[in-house]
Amino acid sequence: MPFASEDLGHFQKAVPGVYFFMGVANGDLGNIAFPHTPNFEVDEASIEFGVRRFSTLILSRLQE
Repeated sequence: MPFASEDLGHFQKAVPGVYFFMGVANGDLGNIAFPHTPNFEVDEASIEFGVRRFSTLILSRLQE
């Protein structure tokens, strides 16, 4: 995947962490570009999924 360089590895030297990939493309709408490219667009329907998923993850971690 092009442009898949992040600073997370450097931060994890000090604080443990995790990196998630969440797809926001939608071929039916023509939203298929990679992040950091001029024609990148997010399928906004994916935002609700992301909020629900990560909220569930946080609530689960708080119950441990």
